[in-house]
Parts: sequence; C-alpha cells; structure tokens
Amino acid sequence: MKNLLLILLLSITLLTAEELESILDSISQHAIRIGDGRVSREYVFIDPMCKHSKKYIKVIMEDESLQKENSYYIFLYRLEKFDSDELIQYMYQSENKKLALKEVMVAEKEVDLFDLEPSENTLKIIDEIAVVGKTLKVDHRPQMFTFYNLEDP
Repeated sequence: MKNLLLILLLSITLLTAEELESILDSISQHAIRIGDGRVSREYVFIDPMCKHSKKYIKVIMEDESLQKENSYYIFLYRLEKFDSDELIQYMYQSENKKLALKEVMVAEKEVDLFDLEPSENTLKIIDEIAVVGKTLKVDHRPQMFTFYNLEDP
C-alpha cells in the first residue's frame, strides 16, 4: 500500500514543493477557508455532490481541534460524473461561502438553483480554479495537497 501511494504521488506531478505551493497560492484568494491553525496548510479540491468530499468537509467543520491545528483552503472543482456546475456557482456567488458550503455539504440542505444567474466574476473564479486543477491533474475528490510548517513555534 505504501509503495502504491508513493507511485501515485510521484506520478501526479514532477513539480517541486515550492512550485506546487506557488501554483496553489495563485488561487488561494478564491478558497473557502476553514480553520486558522499553523501546523499545516491543506489545499483541498472537492465536488459538493461527491459523498467522499461531503464526509471530509463534515469532519473538518465539526472538529474544532482540526481547525485549531490546520488551515484548510477549500476549492470547489467539478468531477466529470456529477452535474454540480450550478451548485458550485451558487456557493461561490454566496455572500457567506463558508456558510453555503456547510449548508450544502454538512446539513445537506436543498438549494433552489432555478433562477441562479452566475456573475462574470463567479465564472472567472471557477475557471481559474479549473485551470489549476487541470495543471495539477486533480482527478478525484477530495484531493489534498498538504504543506507543513516546519519552523519552530
């Protein structure tokens, strides 16, 4: 299992950690931020309709100790098998993105998307995240990139 994980990690990208972090930082302003911990920064690509993404979000939103230890940068990025474009547009267009994420993914609230008209800014954000997702070959959800703070506190 460890060998398989190592092979997968090596096959994902040949970027250095600094290059990978720089690419992810380029879209960090679009992240839905959860937690403010200093142990690690977790950049996570999720699809709001993916059951594994929902489980992941539920765990980090309900466990305050995780939020105190780590900072989570959540990016909404559609999986091919789900028709989640409008749901992603709704969450990125919401005034309180974190609350919208919680309502949709944790509380599983039904959202009326009938009259949704995404702004150009919302579509631009989604496109920027998609470009990074394609560049990094993000092909499953949730997909995480973790950077640890190695400095002494």
